[in-house]
Amino acid sequence: RERRVDTCRRWTDFKMRHVCAYLLAAMGSNAANAANMKAILASVDVEADDKQLELVIQKFGNKNIEKVIAEGSAFLAAMGGGGGG
Repeated sequence: RERRVDTCRRWTDFKMRHVCAYLLAAMGSNAANAANMKAILASVDVEADDKQLELVIQKFGNKNIEKVIAEGSAFLAAMGGGGGG
């Protein structure tokens, strides 16, 4: 099921599996392109959606992945968490 996620102050429909495939490809030795992302998804029996792949490549294509991850980590830290016992 697709989720609506607020990105850049605009609602965009995408599946996290495509984002994860992009990050795996970008952090690995291969380029983060549609072919490599499809291969990653196929390795776990997931069919890639071409429109979703292009959207993810468009959103992340010109950005430094390490910087994107660091910025995202700051958002996660602001949410709090942990548990009590």
